[in-house]
Amino acid sequence: MILTFIIPLYNCKPYIAKCLDEIYSSNTSLKDFEIIVVNDGSVDGGPEIVEGYCRRFSNLHLMNQTNQGASTARNLGLNNAKGDYIWFVDADDFIENSFLKQVMRILLREEYDMISFNFNRLNADGTIERVNGISDTCVKTGVEAYENFPIGFLWNNIYKRSAIGTKRFIDGTKNIEDLYFNSSVVLEMKRILFYPEVGYNYNNMNLSSTSRNRDIKNMMKLSEDSMTAHQKMKDDIDNTNDILVGTARRNLLNYSVAGHLYSILCYYNPERLREVIQCYKQMNVYPIGSTSYGGRTQQFINIANHELLLKFIMSVSFFIRKIKNLIKV
Repeated sequence: MILTFIIPLYNCKPYIAKCLDEIYSSNTSLKDFEIIVVNDGSVDGGPEIVEGYCRRFSNLHLMNQTNQGASTARNLGLNNAKGDYIWFVDADDFIENSFLKQVMRILLREEYDMISFNFNRLNADGTIERVNGISDTCVKTGVEAYENFPIGFLWNNIYKRSAIGTKRFIDGTKNIEDLYFNSSVVLEMKRILFYPEVGYNYNNMNLSSTSRNRDIKNMMKLSEDSMTAHQKMKDDIDNTNDILVGTARRNLLNYSVAGHLYSILCYYNPERLREVIQCYKQMNVYPIGSTSYGGRTQQFINIANHELLLKFIMSVSFFIRKIKNLIKV
């Protein structure tokens, strides 16, 4: 079997039919691919829709787990996948069905550790934004792929299953799990095909997605997941023998830690900032090292490494947000 789609499903009833329809409407032979949908404790009737598709298509498999997050759901899918290649698809998104046959021909013709491609972003105002990060067909190593910007998403990549090997997502996490997974897997790859076609449609209209949920419990979970992923990235750096891979991982870790601290300034409180800085000191990742990913990121790092200044900015930011909330009331 050539390809396995792994689709975590959590309360995506309005979208899952479209997600499956676009795969099956590609007219690709059913023997060439399988779909594993992992129901992550949905309560909205989405799994019942998938069951209906299972009765129609023998290559569709529905697996169930208690709600543990997309990372654990993807791990379950990986542990049961039979395809030579893996495509992670989110249940509220959908692929470009004409792209599937194109990529199948590529996978049959030549062997790559991964194929990376462009995608569309579907916005709430009805506009479709074509995200063209790839302009020319080329083959790179994993380290070369990370030279200009980190590979952060899952769904615009198709991974060779043997290149993933035994590596998995961090169970229970739902924030930057894709960034960590790619840092552990992609940076060690030798042949990545960058293909300048649109293969995926990212739904930026689902306001109930985890990344947009701003309640306190979810925000604390996102912050904790960031630190968990950063600790794992630090462990990987310490255990990396390849100097180029280790340097690339350190560059990415510095970039990601800076991003987490910036999010703390925007959405959290001074107490949380103190907790996070202390945790990063214990990990030996604060003060933050330099990164090549963008001048603004490095400028923020230069400020963030002055702890007293960062705490002062945090206090001002928190005060302004409190005033704005009072005005709204």
